[in-house]
Amino acid sequence: MAEGMSGWGSIAPHLFRGKKKSTAQLRRYDGDQMRMTKTYRVWCAVLVGLVLAGCGAQPTVQDMPLPAVQTSGFAPQRDGFGFENYGAGDVTNLTAADLQRMFGDEVCANVTPSCTLIAPARIWMEALNTAMETGHCEGMAVLSQYFYHGVLTPHAFGNETAAQLVLAGNVPLQREIAYWWATQATYPTRAHHHVLDANAAIAMLRAGLHPDAPVEVLYTMGVYEANGRGGHTVTPIGLRTIDDGHVAIEIYDNNVPKTTQEIVVDTVQNSWSYHRTRDDGSVVRYAGDATSGTMDLTETSPRLEQQVCQFCPGNPLRKGIEELTTILFSSALPDAGGDAQAYSAYFEDAQGRRSGIVLGAAYNDIPGVLVHYLRAAGGAWTPNGMPMLELPVATEGTVYVTGAADAPVTISAFGAGSVVSVQNLQVDATIASEVRLDQRRGTAAVASGVDSTADIVVGYSDGIKNVETQVKRVRVRKGDTAAVATNRDTDEVAVYAQTEQQVDVQVTVGQRGDKGPPRERNERQPADAQELAPLQDGMQPGPVEDTTRPPRAPRGTPGADRPAPSGDDAPTGDGPRPTRGPEQRANGTTPLNATPNRDVTEPRPTRGPNDAGGPQPTRGPEGGGGPQPTRGPDGGGGPQPTRGPDGGGGPQPTRGPEGGGGPQPTRRP
Repeated sequence: MAEGMSGWGSIAPHLFRGKKKSTAQLRRYDGDQMRMTKTYRVWCAVLVGLVLAGCGAQPTVQDMPLPAVQTSGFAPQRDGFGFENYGAGDVTNLTAADLQRMFGDEVCANVTPSCTLIAPARIWMEALNTAMETGHCEGMAVLSQYFYHGVLTPHAFGNETAAQLVLAGNVPLQREIAYWWATQATYPTRAHHHVLDANAAIAMLRAGLHPDAPVEVLYTMGVYEANGRGGHTVTPIGLRTIDDGHVAIEIYDNNVPKTTQEIVVDTVQNSWSYHRTRDDGSVVRYAGDATSGTMDLTETSPRLEQQVCQFCPGNPLRKGIEELTTILFSSALPDAGGDAQAYSAYFEDAQGRRSGIVLGAAYNDIPGVLVHYLRAAGGAWTPNGMPMLELPVATEGTVYVTGAADAPVTISAFGAGSVVSVQNLQVDATIASEVRLDQRRGTAAVASGVDSTADIVVGYSDGIKNVETQVKRVRVRKGDTAAVATNRDTDEVAVYAQTEQQVDVQVTVGQRGDKGPPRERNERQPADAQELAPLQDGMQPGPVEDTTRPPRAPRGTPGADRPAPSGDDAPTGDGPRPTRGPEQRANGTTPLNATPNRDVTEPRPTRGPNDAGGPQPTRGPEGGGGPQPTRGPDGGGGPQPTRGPDGGGGPQPTRGPEGGGGPQPTRRP
């Protein structure tokens, strides 16, 4: 189906049910069998309860009595997907229409005849689509739960039950799974993510484990390997008392279709374990205790709200959150091979503190920085998955990255209506390339650890004018530097590289409401803008050293009202950092205990010493010469956006509750 997805018109009448209908009414296709199944389960629960009572068993979790069996009624063989978790392949993930649905019209340079994304939105979408190449478990866990509880209906995607749905060729279903996967990276969803121990998880889950539970008490669950090498998202569907000291959390694991799996909890020791055998016979062992931080719950209902577009120029929803810079890392290949644990991707501030992945371990030493790893994005070039950093907008520093020689890396920094992206940069496994990005000024600089080429993209939008500049295939020899700067007044581009060369530059300029295509300028120019040399001052690639001390226990979990991914405070220790010339800073670091790996598995977030703020792009020295972009009165890039005329030709995507247009999930009462 084409990107505009004209099929939504036929899907819309079937997608959502009335709020007053019960779960049983939503499943008329299976009426008699469903009633018999539920009756059987109730009698079983009663009988088991009587037996346990006769034996004097009094199981407790945090001094709260549990029934012998408590279930939502979700049956993986019927309510889970018939296909298992998947990664790269012949599938469609996020499209422009999906971002418009998620964030509203602010992501669009124009909305007619269909949404054309502003540059920050397009690059953000591409980064997340790359992350999904190693797994879609987050989206599958969320969507199967929505289907079961009547928030959405599988009929809209081709069949009567989730288990009967076919993935191959089913573009609407592929996009829907990708849509809910992506909400793990957005607010308000990320503000409702709780890292907690198993006993606390059981207490939180109980309210939602019945067939007619409202969406406000539903959760998906993240589980992580004890050694920090992998993680995964599953759907909790029941609780089963094993004996006085053990409870099983029953789950639908989308890596194991059509079966009910169990996480075994020792309620006395407050520890848990979950083992799963892969197709190749290897065993994945997820486990944790009261201090490991290897289990989390994410609330389901905030995903149904229109999400906050932090990279849009004037989305009013963004004003409730401090302006942040978001840095995303992604690899061009789904599997880099080699020793992924040696790879690094982190931000270092002016004091030498680091946040991100250092030699395969997660660190967060910088106050106000949030570190998150997109679940199901593991193994591409680091076991942690795709890292996402958020820094307060004034944070200055540099990104360092290592990786596999055959897996080019893309590093992008997003701000309000702006993006700077170094794309397809070849990297070395041990010598870190240094990258400085300043999306507010529209500048980028690279010191490469290996002979490389890269495309450098600068995009900015003030809601009316939308500009995207691409400088293609800039050659950077090992140890050399290159830089790009744009001028927002003139839309001119300056390029400097130590390697003498000509570069291809494409500048696209459009105005919101333009009836024709945006203006495009293509030119070839020398990379000899000497005025950009100050942007590269002090930049030098160097090795990453491993001096990590054993991590200590996490220090707590942020509340759900905090606008951040709720990961435990990272433990402290001396950690590795690249050597950048004669002077090297010595500083403490914070390795995190859980950093997921591959196998369509996923990672979890870490927080800095305080969780008060988020990230900001790396910037070079102040006053770095060359054309500098101008900014609007608020520093974010000019006037507030005006909306184009509503309607227009072509299919309109589904949008949030206030956006109209297309099918939209409805909440249960």
